[in-house]
Amino acid sequence: MAKVCTYSRVGNLPSPDDKSWFVYVLLCEDGSFYKGMTNDLYHRFYVHYIGEGANHTKTHRPVKVIHWEQFDTQDEARKREEELKTGYCRTWLQHQWDIAKGDLPAPKCQLRMAGKMVESELGEIPEGWKCNELQELVTVKRGGSPRPIQDFLVKEGLPWVKISDATATSSPFLMSTKEFIKEEGLSKTVYLKKGSLILSNSATPGLPKFLELDACIHDGWLYFPKISVITQNYMYLLFLHLKKHIVQQGSGSVFTNLKTDILKEQLLPVATTEIIKSFDSLIDSYFNKIRNNTNEIQTLTQLRDTLLPKLMSGELRVTK
Repeated sequence: MAKVCTYSRVGNLPSPDDKSWFVYVLLCEDGSFYKGMTNDLYHRFYVHYIGEGANHTKTHRPVKVIHWEQFDTQDEARKREEELKTGYCRTWLQHQWDIAKGDLPAPKCQLRMAGKMVESELGEIPEGWKCNELQELVTVKRGGSPRPIQDFLVKEGLPWVKISDATATSSPFLMSTKEFIKEEGLSKTVYLKKGSLILSNSATPGLPKFLELDACIHDGWLYFPKISVITQNYMYLLFLHLKKHIVQQGSGSVFTNLKTDILKEQLLPVATTEIIKSFDSLIDSYFNKIRNNTNEIQTLTQLRDTLLPKLMSGELRVTK
């Protein structure tokens, strides 16, 4: 058994104590997983490895134990084993294993317990999570437009956010606008501060953007003046995830428009406050990096657009 149960395969798994039961996950040579239950992790791995375990491991040789959990009773372990075999937990397991990179055996592989699952209006969700309508978490409002808009457009003034400004970049951040309006139009529009999250409501609906400038939005945009429990980062990623679903419920013969009421009534799985804070802290660094990269791209693009015509016309020359 010692030749089979090496550290690279089993690490320092807990020894049998005649009391505890364990749920375990094996990584197999073809990348598949096997989940099982035992009161002796070492013996069970050995049996699987030599081809005398489950039917799956007889044809898919196990590589190592990548996850285990300890329980006081066999019934608790059996229930947890069943949970790990659900569709949600299979997806969770694959995701966590991808994060862990597969470099280490179970005791140090960074896999985290998925936790107990409970039934909800949206199906199974982790225990402690809730299902809320979006309007219970945020206030949804629509922008506005002075009309006729041509009478308020100027060469220099307040940035005027159009859908085409948003679709022109794949970045989450909107850095500039092509059009501007005069201050006289402020009473008929919505003026938002830099950092605000907006969501397109028409033409190309369901597109979220963070404003990287103070700007005015027309009624083709939705905005969220009050947010509780969840965060703007969470909402941005949530809208991307839900885009296809909410657009399918839109209306319009030529252009699809989001129905504000349907968006407000959209049912969401909401994690605990601790998880949301932890998630936001993690994801914020990624958004900051994307923001900095977007700023740099814009600066380099402006420099290119300024210099290239001058170089082509001969106004500027490159010297060795």
